[in-house]
Amino acid sequence: MDNTTRNHIGWIITIIGSLLAASVPILFLKQITGSFVPTILPQLESDHLYYLTHVQKVLQGHGSLGNPYILEYRDAAFPGLRLPVYLSAIPGLLGLSIITTYNVSAVLYTLLTAGLLFVLCKKLVENTVLAAAIAVLGTASVQNLILRPAVMQTVYPAFLLFIIALLLVTQKPQETKHYVFLGATTALSFYVYPHLWMQTFTAVGLFFLMMLWQRNTAAIRNSIIMGIGIVLLCLPQIIQTVALFTDPMASLINLRSGLVETHRVLPLTLMNNKYSILVIAVLIVLRIHRKWSRAELVLFLLSASVLIAATSNVVTGKLMDFSTHPWRLGMVVNIVAIAVMMASLKQRLLHTEKLALGFCVLMLTLSALNRIAPRANAYSYVKRYDEIVEQYDYRKEYERIFAVLSAHDIHNSVIAADTTLSFLLPLYTDNTVLFVGRANLHVLPQDELLERFLTQNVSRIDEQFLRTHVNEFAGLTYKEVVIYHNAFATDDEKIEEIDLIGGQERLEEILEQAKDIDEHYEQMLEKFNVHYIIEDSLSDINVRVPRSAKVLYEDERFTIYKM
Repeated sequence: MDNTTRNHIGWIITIIGSLLAASVPILFLKQITGSFVPTILPQLESDHLYYLTHVQKVLQGHGSLGNPYILEYRDAAFPGLRLPVYLSAIPGLLGLSIITTYNVSAVLYTLLTAGLLFVLCKKLVENTVLAAAIAVLGTASVQNLILRPAVMQTVYPAFLLFIIALLLVTQKPQETKHYVFLGATTALSFYVYPHLWMQTFTAVGLFFLMMLWQRNTAAIRNSIIMGIGIVLLCLPQIIQTVALFTDPMASLINLRSGLVETHRVLPLTLMNNKYSILVIAVLIVLRIHRKWSRAELVLFLLSASVLIAATSNVVTGKLMDFSTHPWRLGMVVNIVAIAVMMASLKQRLLHTEKLALGFCVLMLTLSALNRIAPRANAYSYVKRYDEIVEQYDYRKEYERIFAVLSAHDIHNSVIAADTTLSFLLPLYTDNTVLFVGRANLHVLPQDELLERFLTQNVSRIDEQFLRTHVNEFAGLTYKEVVIYHNAFATDDEKIEEIDLIGGQERLEEILEQAKDIDEHYEQMLEKFNVHYIIEDSLSDINVRVPRSAKVLYEDERFTIYKM
């Protein structure tokens, strides 16, 4: 069989295998809803409807993503990364509906991830069919993350382009053109995902240090020129990133999103990155006996950058989601490690080297297979079938509400509703809401965040409710601080989130504020431009309806009131 035929077979395996991997959630949707393009999309993963709302706002002309949920801040300038959202919105910008955009993007980015993995693995293992099999295995093992619009959907292709570029540079460190590709992919990562650029920048930095150690003059010169180019390309986003720590509103969003100041590393962080640690250990064993191949060098740079990113707060004292987010990229590096180490096994090796490589390949392969089945992290929604059916049955009647809003020409209005409906209204309509917890991740002054939270929940506010919902009105950071503090504290030293915002004294102040809002409820609704209230007879967390509200629509489940 000639190379062309083998190459064609490899591409066929990659395309068919990745399409099968991508078809699982779409067939699951069909099974649950009866349609490949349902009007109401079941919540398969924790964040995918949140990010799909961002895509919808771009399609509706609110591309600044200030706050997708709050009318007054909908068109404010969001200081976070927007490029991945724009990329995920491309099918919608071409005229497709938001649900079709979701399906098309899920398939498109699965194919793109698999194709790039195949190209990379083919460079690492000479067996084309094996490279295709590894690519399909890797794509299927992270399928739950590829389902998430923008993040992680666009992240994996950007990361794989970077890995290919890094491999080309290490193979021919004298070739100037490869540094152009590497510089471009490194700069791209800075606009796509914070945890991506942390790893790409670290890998490039480690490569530069190695070239210094080897006194490779040409590579050092090219790397310096490339570094200058990267800085220039990244300058707009660098300025925006600096704003996260200097601009009051941007800094506030950063704080509410979970920024923690600590030099400690959770055991969970090391546990999640155990396979990156294993890969590094095996590579060190190889390096003791011989020099690394170019592919092994790239693998070391990548695995080391994953681990350094996950533990960088030891030096910086600042972290955000380090226990889980670097690991998402580490899973792809581990798939690449399978290809690299299988190629290494073909070399003449000592018994110790063969044993270490064989064990590592086995563990990485089993881990990837385990994510597909039986643990099924990549397709966890299949195991939650009954739960998702129940959730969909509850939500599918929202379609009637959205149709009524459209029929009554209710657009660009503020609507107060229970938590679930408030979360979905900005996704399926062009209206905004009084409050929803996710709004605290976007532009919204802190005092107003608390006021909106108290107004939304005015009938339920008591001390226990406030203690339970600190994240919603104060942000995620306090939850993260508690996790890191309590992980290393004795029982007597353990704290609660409320302790970090003033404890019992602050609780009393908020309860007094809630009492005042209770007494002036209608004025608060007017202050936040609430035009309509939706009551759901199946919900036990409805927003209070003032006496002055008039019934606009009513059926056996929903009532829409006009203020």
